[in-house]
Amino acid sequence: MLDASTRVRLLPHKLDATAYGRYSNYILPKTQRYVTFEEAVSTLMGLFGP
Repeated sequence: MLDASTRVRLLPHKLDATAYGRYSNYILPKTQRYVTFEEAVSTLMGLFGP
């Protein structure tokens, strides 16, 4: 199993450019380095649904 920081870094690779832009703008001023996996999943679910 991958550690949490690796999973957070890999999550955005599954997004297209538009979705990635929306996600990265939403978490600003944080960067992926400072977002937990649970926060990232929760944010993506909130932005894009289940």
